[in-house]
Amino acid sequence: MAITTLDQLGILLVTGAAYLLGLVVYRLYFSPLAKFPGPKIAAATLWYEFIYDVRKQGRYLWKIAEMHEKYGPIVRINPYELHINDPDYYDELYIHGPRRTDKYEWQMKAFGPQTSTFQTLNHDLHRARRNAVAPFFSTASVARIEPLIQTDIEKLNARFRDARKTGVVIDLFHAFLALTNDIICEYAFGSPQGWLEQPELGRDWAEAMFNALKMSPVFKQFGWLSKLMRSMPRSVANKMNPRLATFMSISTICQKRVEDLRAETKDGKESPNQRTIFSELMTNKQLSEMDKSDMRLVGEGRSVMTAGAHFSYQVEYNRPHPSHHSLPPDQRPKVAREPASRAGSYPRDVETTAQVVRARETAVSGALTIQHISLPYILQITDDVQNAIITEGLSLAYCELYLTIASVFAPGKFNFELYETDDSDVEIVHDLFAPFARLDSKGIRVKVL
Repeated sequence: MAITTLDQLGILLVTGAAYLLGLVVYRLYFSPLAKFPGPKIAAATLWYEFIYDVRKQGRYLWKIAEMHEKYGPIVRINPYELHINDPDYYDELYIHGPRRTDKYEWQMKAFGPQTSTFQTLNHDLHRARRNAVAPFFSTASVARIEPLIQTDIEKLNARFRDARKTGVVIDLFHAFLALTNDIICEYAFGSPQGWLEQPELGRDWAEAMFNALKMSPVFKQFGWLSKLMRSMPRSVANKMNPRLATFMSISTICQKRVEDLRAETKDGKESPNQRTIFSELMTNKQLSEMDKSDMRLVGEGRSVMTAGAHFSYQVEYNRPHPSHHSLPPDQRPKVAREPASRAGSYPRDVETTAQVVRARETAVSGALTIQHISLPYILQITDDVQNAIITEGLSLAYCELYLTIASVFAPGKFNFELYETDDSDVEIVHDLFAPFARLDSKGIRVKVL
């Protein structure tokens, strides 16, 4: 008897259904993670996380917090990942030391090609790339660029003085992001982006950056979509999502800057303009030729221009403040840029106060936002913990922070009055890798008096 097209379709559907059923049964009962508690639907499929992170726009972290209340300190939050909310596990997750720990590939899919240090999965390669960049963020190196930082801070002061004269409303987020972006770009490439001199302080670029962050949960779920967007002609991408296309054009900007710097280094000689991060990386003898290629340096540049600027802006909220934990929940400070997203890695055997995790290829993660409000005792922040959480950029970020506060908020200099801004503009309600207040917020806006 001949098999018709309808029969073939039926066989295909039955085979597919049998495969999916078998996959669910394996994940629920035979997977190495089957013994860990958590919602069965989360263990069975990634679509559960999709609902909260994509449909509800970054709300899965709060669902995870509910899971911990119900199931305890270790919960299975998807077919491949455990989430741990245990203060005694804090050092294991955030301090690597000599332990070999690879990054969680599924999370890194959200950020495109894995060419930057931040996105590097392999422990040894990540360490080599990180060691090449680290000297530029030492205390001594940051001290050498203090005049550069002071110059840009004075540009920001000039914008505040103009706003005081004209009465224009300033979004402090855009103002401080413009400052940190211009500083990191000049240090990295030798010239700033010029956001501080733009009429709206680089508003279009800032909104494009955060539009891209809002897409990160989608790209994490569908890695092919990120590749598709990057391969599109700019004209097509503009029609689909203009702000995301603007953000993706950062690669073009970085490509031009890398090419210009490579020409300036003149066959391995130091840049005649100034010592910059990328002119030094190009001549670093400890790096392989592949790590000094244009493709790799463009990826690193993209990471520096985005994460570097945003990280410096939010650093004051990146350290869990011990005094927060001594206050009742309703009295704890509400901050807009506290770190939200969970950090995932592939550690070896991990012992917690609850039980022992022995699954070599299991992704284990933890979120500081959850630990902030659930630690039963005051967390002591050691230098090692700082380095593990913040990375080497801490010195630069604190230098920018202290100098900016000392200059902008000097007695008698400026007074700021909130303009149509309330608690909902700073309270974290979305985790889109970076923490967000309500998505229709217009920012922390002020009038300069």
